[in-house]
Amino acid sequence: MLARLFAEHDAIGLIRHQSDYRVDLLLRSLEREFVERRSRGDTSGGVADDLQFLLTRYWLLSTYEAMRIVRDSKHAKSNSKLLALCYDFEAVRVPIAKLEIANDSKLKPGLQFTRMPAREDDQPEPYKPGDYYPPTIISSETGSVGWVIIEPKKLAQRQIFRRDLSDRMLSIFD
Repeated sequence: MLARLFAEHDAIGLIRHQSDYRVDLLLRSLEREFVERRSRGDTSGGVADDLQFLLTRYWLLSTYEAMRIVRDSKHAKSNSKLLALCYDFEAVRVPIAKLEIANDSKLKPGLQFTRMPAREDDQPEPYKPGDYYPPTIISSETGSVGWVIIEPKKLAQRQIFRRDLSDRMLSIFD
């Protein structure tokens, strides 16, 4: 898939990301194992779950950089599927890498957040860039790690899962 991105978007800088597709394959295996363990009632993932979270974060940050290179190429401007995918990568990557909501300048001042899941005595706190991390979730269907992100334009929450991002990347050329 990355080879096609190289060719179609004249993005030779992507060559350094060429081996990252193996991380996607490894994560798909870990995600499948997660679902199988949970279906047997086994909730003790231990090191496997830690590895899945670690590799998911690596995959997201590394793949975002590849997508950014492609997004900035002259051919990407006419590919709406690719641009929408880049937008979603950024919506997750910014909070994870910078600890702030992507495009937070579009947010109303004084936005309040409560911990997820909230505790009984929790009080809402004001949003502070540099002190925000999106809640992390796992899909019971795919075993994929996901995040609950804030859409600044709509001021609404949305879930984005790693597997969905990966599947959409693979479907760009369908």
